[in-house]
Amino acid sequence: MTTHTVFLLLALAAAAAAAPYGGTTQRCSTECPLAAAKLSFTTGKTYSYTYTGKSTVQLKGVEGGQVETQWEKQVLLTVLGPCDIAVSFKGSKVDGKTGLPGSDKMERYPLVVAMTDGRVQRVCSHPDDDPWAINMKKGVVSTLQISLPSLSISNSGLNFTETDVLGTCPTYYEVQAEGAKVLVKKEKNHRLCQEHYPTPDEINLPHLKGPLPIQESRSVCRQEIESGIISSVVCEDKKVIKPSYGIYKYVEAKQESTLRLTSSDVSAPDTISRIGQGELVPRSLRYDYDTAKKDPTLVPELEQTLKYLCEITRDGVEADTAAQLNKAVHLMRLIPEQGFNDIYTKVRSKQICPQHNRLESMFMDAIAFVHEPESVPVMVKELVEGRATGTLAALYSSAFYFVPRPDVTAIRALEPLFKSSAKLSSAKLAAASMVNTYCRHKPHCYDESPVRNLAQALKQKIEEDLSSSSSEDTQEQALSALKSLGNMGIMTPEVVDKVILYMENENKKVSTRVAAAQAFRLTKCQHRVTQKLVQYALRPEENTEVRIAAYLAAVRCAKYEDLEEIVTKISYEENTQVRGFILSHLINLQQSDAPEKQTLRYMLTNIVVPQDFKADIRKYSQNLDLSYFSESLGLGAEVESNLIYTPGSMIPRSLGVNLTAALDGTGIPINVGEVGARLEGLEPIIAQILGPASYLKTSSYSKMFNDLVSFIQKNWSTIKQELEVAIRERRSVDYAALESIISKLYGPQYGEFQADFFARFLGQEINYASLSEHLQDINIHHLVESFVRYLMQKLNTLKSMNLDMVRAAQLGVDYSLPTIQGTPLKMTLETVAVAGIKMETNLNGLFSGQGASGSKLKILPSLSVETHGFIGYDAYISKSGLKMNTTVSSSNGVAIKIGGQGSQDIQIEVDIPNKMEIIRVQSETFLMKQMRNQPEIKVLPPSMQDTRFRRNSCFTTLESLLGIKMCYDINVPDIFRANALPLGSPALVILSLNKTESTITGYKIAVNADTQTQDKKYAAKVSVVGSSSPKEANVEINLKKDSESYIAEVKLVSSVTHGKAKISLINKPEQKTFQTEVSFTNNGIEFVKVLRVEIKETRTPNGMKYEMDVYCSPTSRISPEFMIFTAVLKLDRMMPNMMVEITAETKNWLMEYILFRFDATVMCKYFNGVPLPVSLRHLELTVGIEGFMFRISFQNSGDSSQRSNYSSGLQLLHNKEMLI
Repeated sequence: MTTHTVFLLLALAAAAAAAPYGGTTQRCSTECPLAAAKLSFTTGKTYSYTYTGKSTVQLKGVEGGQVETQWEKQVLLTVLGPCDIAVSFKGSKVDGKTGLPGSDKMERYPLVVAMTDGRVQRVCSHPDDDPWAINMKKGVVSTLQISLPSLSISNSGLNFTETDVLGTCPTYYEVQAEGAKVLVKKEKNHRLCQEHYPTPDEINLPHLKGPLPIQESRSVCRQEIESGIISSVVCEDKKVIKPSYGIYKYVEAKQESTLRLTSSDVSAPDTISRIGQGELVPRSLRYDYDTAKKDPTLVPELEQTLKYLCEITRDGVEADTAAQLNKAVHLMRLIPEQGFNDIYTKVRSKQICPQHNRLESMFMDAIAFVHEPESVPVMVKELVEGRATGTLAALYSSAFYFVPRPDVTAIRALEPLFKSSAKLSSAKLAAASMVNTYCRHKPHCYDESPVRNLAQALKQKIEEDLSSSSSEDTQEQALSALKSLGNMGIMTPEVVDKVILYMENENKKVSTRVAAAQAFRLTKCQHRVTQKLVQYALRPEENTEVRIAAYLAAVRCAKYEDLEEIVTKISYEENTQVRGFILSHLINLQQSDAPEKQTLRYMLTNIVVPQDFKADIRKYSQNLDLSYFSESLGLGAEVESNLIYTPGSMIPRSLGVNLTAALDGTGIPINVGEVGARLEGLEPIIAQILGPASYLKTSSYSKMFNDLVSFIQKNWSTIKQELEVAIRERRSVDYAALESIISKLYGPQYGEFQADFFARFLGQEINYASLSEHLQDINIHHLVESFVRYLMQKLNTLKSMNLDMVRAAQLGVDYSLPTIQGTPLKMTLETVAVAGIKMETNLNGLFSGQGASGSKLKILPSLSVETHGFIGYDAYISKSGLKMNTTVSSSNGVAIKIGGQGSQDIQIEVDIPNKMEIIRVQSETFLMKQMRNQPEIKVLPPSMQDTRFRRNSCFTTLESLLGIKMCYDINVPDIFRANALPLGSPALVILSLNKTESTITGYKIAVNADTQTQDKKYAAKVSVVGSSSPKEANVEINLKKDSESYIAEVKLVSSVTHGKAKISLINKPEQKTFQTEVSFTNNGIEFVKVLRVEIKETRTPNGMKYEMDVYCSPTSRISPEFMIFTAVLKLDRMMPNMMVEITAETKNWLMEYILFRFDATVMCKYFNGVPLPVSLRHLELTVGIEGFMFRISFQNSGDSSQRSNYSSGLQLLHNKEMLI
């Protein structure tokens, strides 16, 4: 009675203390147990703390290469009750500045925390609070949390699992007592945390080993507690990011914070009253990835950006196009659904860009890269109404996979897609995966009507194929529905019954019935369903493949009694294929150490599984499993394969391979991928090809070769004749005539052939294909017919084309790694590419057999690419870190018009733009900091020496001939002298082709050919149209060939230039010679250069010797002083070994620019007739350029009968000064 009285008094005291906020203030706690207290915060009081900190991003390896941001705010803890505390922010400063944009959002709403004696149960936020502001408050709560059972020093040195803003992490605690003060230190290694996600979809992926691997991620907090009140908390969060292993320059990000008590009794903030204004949203203390609040005020800015895009794509794709499109995509992610739809309507109706269609094309592509719920209804509308086809349909299908946080509106928008009868299987698979993502975040989603409606829509497709009106189309729709249900993992009881009914229907294709069984692979376990699948798997009269598929679907949810029944009945199974597979699978389960199979392994411990089954994988079905997982390391992998035969089959009917791995040190297994194939109906053709009386068994190799040659000749004439008739005499192919020609070549009549393939990634089916044909249609003639059809369709398209198209693409990664303070470390890499092409053709003359007269080709390609990278802290109000910007653009083109009287005389008119920017690349990496809505500030290291390598010039050789010149402009850092790489001014590379006179309108080329004899002669006259001074050039090409030589000669003659280039090739058994001779005279200045390569082959007593000499002469004379390179390869065969000796070096004037010497001896050994290197006996390499000298040497002084003695050396010198 006394104990009850004490508890009643304590409860009344707590209620009385909570009276000041008890009327309207909501609570977050659902229970409040009374126990021995570690903390003594008083209900009704507000405790004031100063919260200061510093964020530092440092580029290691660069002196002074760091950027810092300091922040400060007041934290108010208002104790609402024994188990509820409200956390409020006030007076925020960043680098000493107040009133910054966004700070009012952070301070508007408090966060209510359900805390039981220092341990946080959950938090509750206002529905209008922003996720980034909630995360910062969660960071404060995480630093205050104490998960120890008490503050006794006996708890020091122990690990406790703690959930905070970082995830669920093992936390190492140390406790010290100093009089009335208790010091608590807690440390976390974030790489050991579970539910520590870097992306909003919260998928367990080894991201920390990804493109920008995290080498280290830790945090430590030191708390001081006096008289049950936390007086101070000092925390440090440190992360090390290395772009690649072994690199000495890397990024270290560190965040330090101090929370210090300033007053134990201040007035409660006014924001406390807002807690009761709306229903609080309960949340975990983990980092919140909810979608940011949408801002309708950004809609006008998006519209203006699109109008600017319309202007800069009027005549092509300008260099700034990718940057502007990237801006548009980011704005599209931030606007609400109504604004999104309004912009979509305006773009489609050409209200924003009435001048051309390029903006519409870019915008429709960009929708696929928004990855927000607002984009889903638009993509579904475009797919269902048939406007999104081909590449755009593929983009939209992929986009469904990448919506990380779909909401109920997006799920509801999928219903028309699932109800559609259009062939959109890839889109439906991806949409089903999006439903799976939605349900992963909302475990009770199957109770929501939008989700149930989707399952019902797919059930309707199954019912249609089960009805009497079944057709080939309904079969495809049913297969798509079953695959989609497998990805969703959601089924209502009505859907379950229809899927099982389909699986049991013997009139349906086996492959589709197998898909019906596999549809249960991700569903929530229901014993009723498991029992039905087990019962079917144990029926001896049913199909082998479907039985095995039903067993695999059932066993993951099986209970002990189910496993007992399976083992008991399958032990007497007469179907050796089913018996062998199931027993091998159960034995592998007993032996597997894969974490996801441990429950089944435990249940099978006391069950004796028979091992007397056929184990020859060449004839019998089996489950093959190889796995290794280390619990201590948190690493492991499993490869599992299902090999399935059917009774009487000589080849496997189906084969699947699954890879599961744990790669990030947490031990969480990830189903990386799975592929499978199923073949039916191949037995007859396999028997004919490989059987005892088959062609391959009864024919010699010479007969096979002769048959192959004659077959190719015979069919090539068919192809050639058909193409000639189609191109010369018809506007389209007479398919009936073609079929009549090849129909007589069809082989013997075989039965129906069925092939099915699928691929899954992370448990989600991403693609499947089902092919059903008759084997007599699958032969070379069938391929010939298909190829001719395809080729003629493309050629007909090219006859007359007017193409004006712009396409866009975006690739990127966006990681947000939580810190103990709640501010994420962001790692982003994003590339946007926009490619445009304008093409006009008129090639009717070429296709009509009238020659090339009147043919025209105009092509103007353009490209804009922008890449952004960022590593640093993004606190919404401020941003600081390392940033990289790279842009690539290209704008060029050519117009060609062809005329003439015959095949020997052709007139060609060519025109190019006044300036063609072939390629322009600009790249910059810098440290930066930025306040919201303000320009970014570049932070340069004080000691930075940004030495540059600059070159700009033009090649004017063709200026006097054609009035054009090629120019380049290079401004890049000097990698040998710049001390702050990759930091520095922008690197720039430009390559352009320019007309020297704007009046030049093009070029005329007259071509004449004389090919009647074995020696060919071609002549061309090129004249510049519109030049102020006459510019003409004559080009002559002569080709001569005899038994051992081939000579090609090109002559160029103009009023100011005379040139000749001669190429000769001599091919003799003992010597090969290749020689080029160039002579050029321009404005009286003569240039002659001869390049000669000689290769000699000599037999030696034990092998072969190959010598190569390269000469470069300023005259037509070749002598030893003009040799610039020599190399020797010597092969000495001493069976079963072979010694390989290689020497090479530069000579004479080339050695003055590049010093190169190489000498090596390698010992090889023959394995199956192939010499493979087994030891390196000797190596010397010397390379020198511009004062730098690099030397490496290796010597093995031993031999085969002695122990080897190795010596090696490495040197790097600059101007004879030893560096290494």
